[in-house]
Amino acid sequence: MVKYLIYLIFILSISCTRPSTRVYESAKNNTGQVEIIYTTESSSSTGENSDGNDSNLTVQDESGQMSAFEESISQNPDLINCNWSTDGTSNFVYSHSSIGEYNLCFISNKNKAYIQLKSPKTSGSICLFPTTHYDNGGSTYVGDASCQNVSSSMTIYPIQFYKNRTGYESTTITGSMIMYDISHSYGYPYYGHYKIPDAYVICMQALYTSLLYSNNADTTWCDTFAAEAQYVYHSF
Repeated sequence: MVKYLIYLIFILSISCTRPSTRVYESAKNNTGQVEIIYTTESSSSTGENSDGNDSNLTVQDESGQMSAFEESISQNPDLINCNWSTDGTSNFVYSHSSIGEYNLCFISNKNKAYIQLKSPKTSGSICLFPTTHYDNGGSTYVGDASCQNVSSSMTIYPIQFYKNRTGYESTTITGSMIMYDISHSYGYPYYGHYKIPDAYVICMQALYTSLLYSNNADTTWCDTFAAEAQYVYHSF
């Protein structure tokens, strides 16, 4: 029996801090649980670990306070095992058209990530959803999004993940969906400008609604959303 996967994310607010979101209903019909996810994989290349010798590189903590990289690693040695750009220009490992070049480091035993963007967009915060994947290649969200205002390529920003989706508290975080909270123009069937997270919600709701009345999922909205590629799925 073929099973499709649908995950609905109802975003109540997106801000520079962790937003309040209401997650996650699973649609069911007479074939069982149905789940659909659209993802775009990031590309990567090999980079060298930072030695932390550039005193201009800073780390922001959860309260928004900044400290020098050398000072931060003395209290947070996890940072030294990750790749960072010490000049804000070179040594960025990952790249995607929606967010540009970036470094992302996940600390699995703390469910925490750190992100550094080469060319941050100051028009909106960057939002990351914790995800887990399945053997068949699908993935789903396991908790609320965490968002940060990123303003400098010379600062490393913390992202604390929360596995607070009901039924997913014991799952393992294996990736993240990353997108900006900015407006983007979408064609048919959107025909307008939408905040990227809102456009995603619309496509998920269209899938859900179509499966309430039919065994055929309406993927039109999600096909358009995916084609615009204004997000990146990053596997840890």
